[in-house]
Amino acid sequence: MVDLGVQQPSIVLIDCTALRSSLCDSQAKWDVSTLCRSFKGYKLHLGTTTEGIILSPVLKTANRHDAALASDVLSSLQGWGIELALGDAAYDSENVRKAT
Repeated sequence: MVDLGVQQPSIVLIDCTALRSSLCDSQAKWDVSTLCRSFKGYKLHLGTTTEGIILSPVLKTANRHDAALASDVLSSLQGWGIELALGDAAYDSENVRKAT
């Protein structure tokens, strides 16, 4: 981080993106996305700095709800001294609020 000229982050942004897979991919799962409608694939959840530097990547099958994976993203940020985590409504749950 120092080599990039970025200070220790105190805020992390969390979001995910749908990654479509081949219909022949036996490990991929089905889900519904606002952009893709129904799709088979994976979701890439990222915890980034406000500058866009990736701190925590988590790749899971698409059928897992975002809020259920927020703890995976946040737990990998232990020790960073993060004061605030911002995510969209898909990450809004009681378990996520307790974890932060």
